[in-house]
Amino acid sequence: MIGRCCKRLKVEGDKFDRLTDLPIDVQHQIQEYLSREEAARMGVLSRAWRHVFASIPKLVFSAQFCQRKPSDTLIDIIRTILLQHDGTIKTFLLNMSSIPSSQHSIIDQWMLLLSRNGVMDLTLQNLHSAPYKLPSYVYGVELQSLSLSNCIFRAPCSFRGFHKLKKLSLHKVALELDNPTSFLWMPNLVVLLVRLCSGFPNLKIYAPELCGICFVTWSTETLELGHFMDCRKLKTVILGTSRNNQR
Repeated sequence: MIGRCCKRLKVEGDKFDRLTDLPIDVQHQIQEYLSREEAARMGVLSRAWRHVFASIPKLVFSAQFCQRKPSDTLIDIIRTILLQHDGTIKTFLLNMSSIPSSQHSIIDQWMLLLSRNGVMDLTLQNLHSAPYKLPSYVYGVELQSLSLSNCIFRAPCSFRGFHKLKKLSLHKVALELDNPTSFLWMPNLVVLLVRLCSGFPNLKIYAPELCGICFVTWSTETLELGHFMDCRKLKTVILGTSRNNQR
């Protein structure tokens, strides 16, 4: 029995040794296909894979991962992973629906860490009844993709837009700009998805590279293409209204 266990450990060790010889970007891709638990387990079994787990540039905390855990446990896990992370976090997805609004300040701390750590693709999913207010320092990040659900978009007065943003997806987002005639400068924006948002009709956008718009509104709202200061490349416009008029 002992001999079988030793042989199994040796075989598993050989597999780990072969995997650790792969380039670091390939190792990161392997861990991206694993759940957070499986990736962490690999780090426990192998010191080399512990470094891979701690330096992975893509962190995804999906609904499937988050909703299986009590909110305090979930917060501790995410906090530990972020504090132990070594390197740039380029992609960050968080389903915050399991985190009560009374602890949204903890998410603010995570956003501050991400804003200093090179994040380019940010997704915040919030199915909680209380919206999450995006902290001011996020507006200074050079994002390439931003997806928000049930959030408050209240940019500081100095904010003029995300200059490197290519995709913007807003679902049930309240746009609260100080100036009702404000415009956002997004010269690289290609895709814009706006679903059941408030405050959007008063907004003007400069997006000369914009190719596609999907705009789903409450039945009382309309989309004015005149709000887009330059849309010469616009090819696809999808308009729709929600059947459910309850906000």
